[in-house]
Amino acid sequence: MKKFPLALPVCPYCTQKFGYKEVMKSKGKEDIICPKCNQNFKVALETTFSILIACIVVIVMVINVCLGLFLPGMNVFYMMGVMAVGIIAGVTMLPLVIRYIKPENMKYSTRTTRFKR
Repeated sequence: MKKFPLALPVCPYCTQKFGYKEVMKSKGKEDIICPKCNQNFKVALETTFSILIACIVVIVMVINVCLGLFLPGMNVFYMMGVMAVGIIAGVTMLPLVIRYIKPENMKYSTRTTRFKR
């Protein structure tokens, strides 16, 4: 059974669930220790992160083009506001594409890099 790609990460050893705030705090770190089982694991970005960013960029561009075409008197600041909302949405969704994996399963050793299972 395949997991839903946009979900909060769990500990790879004990399947401890982590909350949104905990994941946001761990996004800049390379190693994390599980508070339940005290095991060390790595932080990585799921490959869906690229798809997520591409979707947000396309949606924001389509909205801005529609605003420019259908509302000719539209101010540039409204379009910048739409872009800001898209950026905020991307940052808000970032913890949903972070994964915690065992160090031996990590193919790349760089910080918060994409990985393949």
